[in-house]
Amino acid sequence: MAQVRRLVSIRSLAHMKTMLRKDMAMRLASVAKPVIGAVVYLALCACAPDAGSNDAAQAGQGDAMAAGKRADANAAPRVGGVRASATARAGDSAETALSGAFAVEETTELYEFEYAWPEAAGDEPGLRALLDRRRQNSLELLQENATRGRADARDSGFPYNRYLLRVNWEIVADLPDYLSLSARRSSYTGGAHGNYGFNSLIWDRKSRTALKPESFFSDMAALEDAVREPFCTGLQEERARRRADVDAEDIADDFRQCPPLKDMTILLGSSSGRRFNRLGLLAGPYVAGPFSEGAYEIDVPITAAILEAVDPRYRDAFALR
Repeated sequence: MAQVRRLVSIRSLAHMKTMLRKDMAMRLASVAKPVIGAVVYLALCACAPDAGSNDAAQAGQGDAMAAGKRADANAAPRVGGVRASATARAGDSAETALSGAFAVEETTELYEFEYAWPEAAGDEPGLRALLDRRRQNSLELLQENATRGRADARDSGFPYNRYLLRVNWEIVADLPDYLSLSARRSSYTGGAHGNYGFNSLIWDRKSRTALKPESFFSDMAALEDAVREPFCTGLQEERARRRADVDAEDIADDFRQCPPLKDMTILLGSSSGRRFNRLGLLAGPYVAGPFSEGAYEIDVPITAAILEAVDPRYRDAFALR
């Protein structure tokens, strides 16, 4: 009987200790809840902008970016298959970058998309808006083509290989009145391998308009005559270097000829940073050689004959080299 009473006493004591611990925990929780709530409230107030202050917040972010605080695009986090700058996602509309360099990547089961432009381009609001529209159009077209390609592959009983598009803009020349850019555009839409090509534009800082390099010349026939000899000489020298170990009989006749100017991408370059004094002539795959040889870029210095072909409105933008 004494053993039973001791058991009951021990159990009662254990029960009382448990109840006491629960009571103390409840009292502490009742005190802590208001404190925690106040901390959370203050944190939210400090982080969240007031209604209608989004433009100001974006402006502040733009100032920070302009001050060199932009995160490197390659180090930006991936969210839902997208890697982007701090202010952009691949499918965003309107101007996605406030200023400076911009890069976005998006990978889905359907496609892979990348688009980038350099800091100097992003610092020109009109040019930034133009490149952003091109980016959106490129993404929409890729999505349409990839959707159609996957449907065709399924209907034909073939596996679907993800489509790809990469566009990377780079600075060719940064002059006081003009910004010259080139773009490499790589794509894959099925087949043995992808392909790539080039694009170029000149941003007129005074008129805030985009121009094609050809717009700077009033006589393209005269320009072709002026560049043909130095271009073809440079091309043949580069071909000889790349084909040193290739049997001449294996080279197609078309890849022995000098391609016309209309088949190439024209770049306006400068070694002085003041005026254009060179032309870069880009021949993409299959223009001057087979795909395996890669692209050819031949520099042609501005000569008196080239200056004769320049539109008088832009004559002051050029100088002899």
